[in-house]
Amino acid sequence: MELSPKLRQQAFQKLRAAVEHQGKLWDIALDLAELRGLEQDQVMALVQEKSIMADTGRDLTEEDFEDFLALNSASQTDQRKGRSDGC
Repeated sequence: MELSPKLRQQAFQKLRAAVEHQGKLWDIALDLAELRGLEQDQVMALVQEKSIMADTGRDLTEEDFEDFLALNSASQTDQRKGRSDGC
């Protein structure tokens, strides 16, 4: 598909903004993961789930935050594994 120079520039700017936004999102997810000792992918999955919900017009609630707090940390999971393996 051929784009006019103006549309091409607009599309490029939007792509650049999307990439920048995604980078910031991953940084925030990493910060949240480190606060709880979680894997970054766990936090991103929860963010994705809550984002889909927010697209329907629902605001984030205290219950949604409790979902974040309920995520099991990798270190907690490893510790439980170690105990059950006799390590």
